[in-house]
Amino acid sequence: MDDVSRFCSSIGYEDLPAEVVKNAKKAIIDTHGVIFTGYEEPVTKILVEWVKQQSAAPKSTVLGYGFKTSESLAALLNGTMGHAIDFDDVHAGLRGHPSLPVYAAVLAVCEAENKIGRELIAAFAVGVEVMTKLGNYFNPSHNIRGWHPSATLGVIGAAAAAGKLYGFDQMQFKKVFGLASSMMSGLKINFGTMTKPYHIGYCARNGLEAAQLVSKGFTACEDSFSPRTGVFDLYTLEEPKDDWGSDLGHPWSLTEPGFNMKRYPCCHATFRFADAAYRMTQLSEVDPAEIIRIECVAAVGSFTPLIHNRPKTGIQGKFSLEYVVSAMLIDKKLTVHSFTDEMVNRPVIQQLIPKVMLIEDTTIKENRPAGDMGYAELIIYTNDQIMKEKVFHAKGSSQNPIDMDELERKFFDCLDYADFSAKSKEVYTALLALEEVNDIQKLICI
Repeated sequence: MDDVSRFCSSIGYEDLPAEVVKNAKKAIIDTHGVIFTGYEEPVTKILVEWVKQQSAAPKSTVLGYGFKTSESLAALLNGTMGHAIDFDDVHAGLRGHPSLPVYAAVLAVCEAENKIGRELIAAFAVGVEVMTKLGNYFNPSHNIRGWHPSATLGVIGAAAAAGKLYGFDQMQFKKVFGLASSMMSGLKINFGTMTKPYHIGYCARNGLEAAQLVSKGFTACEDSFSPRTGVFDLYTLEEPKDDWGSDLGHPWSLTEPGFNMKRYPCCHATFRFADAAYRMTQLSEVDPAEIIRIECVAAVGSFTPLIHNRPKTGIQGKFSLEYVVSAMLIDKKLTVHSFTDEMVNRPVIQQLIPKVMLIEDTTIKENRPAGDMGYAELIIYTNDQIMKEKVFHAKGSSQNPIDMDELERKFFDCLDYADFSAKSKEVYTALLALEEVNDIQKLICI
C-alpha cells in the first residue's frame, strides 16, 4: 500500500514521459468524443431527468446537455453516456475499459476546481495506471467469475485520479483506496442492459465521492490492498502479489501495452472476428444462403463477455459474436446504426445467427504474454468451399493502432452523430493541445 500511495502522491505532469503524455492525450480525445455518442440513448435520457430532479449545486457540466450539476452527478451522467453504445477504449490486462471511468471523474473535478490541462493529464495518467495494473493482477479469474472489471476497478482509478486533483498526501490516498474498495461492484450478468453503461458512470461517481469524503476527514481502512485480507482475497483467485505497487510506472500502461481504441461500437471481444469477416467480404462474395456453418475459434476465455447467443435487441447485439459476424458478412460494415432492434431482427440475420459456433481452443493460450488473447480464426463452410481468416490484432489495438488522422475522423464522426458538429473543431483543437489549456471551459463549450 505504501508503494501505491507514494506513487499517486508524488507523480506530477513534469514526471510523465513524453510518450505517456502523447498516449494520454489520444485516449482523452477518443473518450471525450465517444461521450457524445450516448447523447440520445434511452439510458441517458432517464438519468438526465433523474439528475435534474436532484437539484444539486451546479458545479460541473453534463456534456451536450449544457446544464451543470454536482461533480459526482456530472461524472455519473458523462460516464454512463460515454459507455451507452460501447465505443470507448479497452485495455487487454484489465479486460475492460480504462479511460472513461477515470476521465468522467477527472473532467468533473477539473471544471469545479478550476484545474488546468496539465493537471488533468497527470490525474488521468495516474488513475488509469493504478486501475490497469490492478487489472493485470486480478485477471483472468476476476473477469471469468462474472465481475465487470471496468466497474470494479474503475472506482479505484477514479478515486486515484480525483485524489490527485485534490492534492492528497500518502495517508489520504490510503484512506481513499480503503473507502473506494467498499464501493467495488459491477456484474457482467447485466451486459446487454442499461445497467452495463451505468456501471461506468456509477464507478466514476463513487470514486469521486470517496475522494471528496476523505478530503473532509472521512476515515477508512488504510491497507485495503493487502493480498491476504483485502480486495485481492475477495475479488480474484490469482496468486497475490505483495509488491504490485512497485510496478506502477514501470512501464506505464499507456505505453506498454497501450490501450485498444474501438472502431466498432460493440464489445471489443468481437473485434478480431469482425475484422476477419470484413476481410472475407473483400476477398470474395459470401452468399449467406450458401453458408452451412461458421466457426469462431479463439483462446479459452475469449468469449466470456459475449453472453447473448440469440440476440433480439440492438443492445444485446453488442454482446453477441453471432450477430456481429453475421452483420459484417451481410453489410460489410459495422456502425452505430448496426445496433438497433430492427437491424438485429432482420430475417437474413436471424437465419444466419444459429449457424455461428463459438469454439475455445486450449492450445492458443500457450506461450502468450499476459493480456495477449492470441489469434482469432474465422472459418466459413459453404456448399462448395471452406474459407479461413486469422486475425492476431484487431485494427485499433495497441499492436495495430489507429493513427491521428483516423482518431480525428472518429472524434468528428462521434460529434456529428449527436449533431454537435458546430463547435467540434474548437473542442478538438483544445484537446489536441491539452497541456497548454489553462481554462477547462474550452473542453465543455458544447
